[in-house]
Amino acid sequence: MKCFRKCSVLSLLILFLLSVLSAQPMELPWFADFQEQDWILGEWVSPAVNSTYQDTGSASTTENDLLISPKLSLPATNNSVYLTFRFGAFGPWVELEVLVSTIDTSEDNFVVIAEFGENNVEKFSANLSIYKGEDIYIAFRQKSIPDFQPLFVEDITITENIAIITEFPWHETFNPPAEWIGEGWDIIKYPHTFGHEMLISPQLQLPTTAPNKAIFLTYECYRDEAEYEILVSTTSTNHDDFETIYQGYTAWGKFHTMDISVYNGQNIYIAFQKTSQNNRRFSINNVKVREVEDTITSFPYQENFYSSYIPDGWLNDGSWSFGNYFWPDFWIAWGLAITGITEGSNGLLISPKFKLPPDLSIQLSYDIRGDTEYEILVSTTGTLADDFVAIHKDFVDIGLWELDIYVTMKNFDLSIYAGQDIYLSFKQAESGSIGLKKLFIDVAQSDHDEPILPSTTTLYGNYPNPFNPTTTISFEMASDEVVLIEIYNIKGQRVKTIIDGFIKAGNHKVLWDGKDDYGRDVSSGIYLYKMKTDNFPQTKKMILMK
Repeated sequence: MKCFRKCSVLSLLILFLLSVLSAQPMELPWFADFQEQDWILGEWVSPAVNSTYQDTGSASTTENDLLISPKLSLPATNNSVYLTFRFGAFGPWVELEVLVSTIDTSEDNFVVIAEFGENNVEKFSANLSIYKGEDIYIAFRQKSIPDFQPLFVEDITITENIAIITEFPWHETFNPPAEWIGEGWDIIKYPHTFGHEMLISPQLQLPTTAPNKAIFLTYECYRDEAEYEILVSTTSTNHDDFETIYQGYTAWGKFHTMDISVYNGQNIYIAFQKTSQNNRRFSINNVKVREVEDTITSFPYQENFYSSYIPDGWLNDGSWSFGNYFWPDFWIAWGLAITGITEGSNGLLISPKFKLPPDLSIQLSYDIRGDTEYEILVSTTGTLADDFVAIHKDFVDIGLWELDIYVTMKNFDLSIYAGQDIYLSFKQAESGSIGLKKLFIDVAQSDHDEPILPSTTTLYGNYPNPFNPTTTISFEMASDEVVLIEIYNIKGQRVKTIIDGFIKAGNHKVLWDGKDDYGRDVSSGIYLYKMKTDNFPQTKKMILMK
């Protein structure tokens, strides 16, 4: 009898401990694993079949059966909780339901919380915040059966989204979003509205920038014929606390950049609001806030406009975007392109500030494509449209580069601005299209100094070597030529283009900061740097040791 009582008490204690442990909230982020976790697959198969995603985080089906998660104890957090996943069928249009049960895995107890349709493979998210602090089951169900491929889901994750942003750069893709406030907005994946309510960001605790640094806001607009405002509040999300800092006009898929350094070191909220009185949809995406270098003091300077984003430090109010041109039977990459000045825009693509050294020759080289006239403008005061003065006007002939093999590098002497701070700008002068692929600024001894020119073109070893994270590459030019200096990893893959432009005869140095063409830090290892002119190829080795 005593043993029975002791065993009963012990069993009850074990059951109690198990219930306490099972009630512990889950840690976020949480990742689905159909092999290690107790999912109810039903007619679903894992890993997914007929897809390129053959890992433990994917499942597929051709039936309308439920794919049910294990019990999930969501934490009672102050932040939003989102479910994110990818699904699709590589071709046919498919529809998917996301369901939740707070009771058990019986199909009758599930309710639909979101519905999605897709004919490719995309990432989606659903807000689970109303279930914070509860035990739930999540289920996926196919609504429509594709004609020739099974639907699959993968990369199922539950994340906690922060309400205060303290780490920069910050990039909001709304998939899932952070703690945005937007009554009347659909803020999942592609935030949009037909109304006039504000979409208010989480609080941004902006850093205090160092000298020659600025804080830039970048965002992408969708849909035409919609006027809008950007507003900022330094106190709260109350609408009366916001002040307008920009008024614009949307253009399809255009990136906008603006300097918000006036709020350096402050806590702010950023809001977007449609102001035009029409029924057009207003949509934004890819909101970025980051610290950028806005004053260039080291030369030579090169910018490659290959990315789908506006380069760091460059300003664009919506007329320029990453583009291609169809001529006559194929697409040609343009880099940053403009096909017309967006309504309400000044049409300027504005550089960072260049602090040009005194008593030197300043040479601008740029690769431009298009079929119309363009202008180069300079400002010595600021970045307002009225600050700029046109210094050069030229015409681009599309026939010269229709095969994309004719490099239309053009040169312009900026020596008149030696010793000054300037901003450069490019602008479309007539109707048509232009595209800017790269820009290069080099400095050299002025002609009147009568320097002793090198007798041969030479590439020297970098210093220091090994290095971390920066090193200087020195070279000599016996004559004025177009020079290409590139960095490759040990596999022969190009990592960074250091110089691709016109260089005057003389001694030159260029710095590599250990980053690739996309601004990402490269790993430790052996790298090759190659210099090439019309008659001079040479390669040397260097070691990055972190």
